[in-house]
Amino acid sequence: LKVRINTTGRPTGWATTGFLAWASGANAGTIIEVKTHTVDGTGESIEFLRPTFNPIAPGDTFNLLAGCDRTLATCRTKFNNVVNFGGFPHLQVDVNANINIA
Repeated sequence: LKVRINTTGRPTGWATTGFLAWASGANAGTIIEVKTHTVDGTGESIEFLRPTFNPIAPGDTFNLLAGCDRTLATCRTKFNNVVNFGGFPHLQVDVNANINIA
């Protein structure tokens, strides 16, 4: 399901992997994950990972919550929250490693 909103100001991808929290309407109180968020000159498009529980109606309101790609760079530049970063940005991974599962 994809919706279009007539606002701009956020860059493309700002809400990708984020959440949309419904504040009014039939979906009020529910939260849905954002699959993709794109912006063009006339507004924003938000595609949901799953369908909404109830139909969306004109006038329904929501809060759009920023998405995180779980990288140190995003934690630093988008959220200014490196001190709480929980990943391993300097762990070297061998892409040619063979993994055997018994």
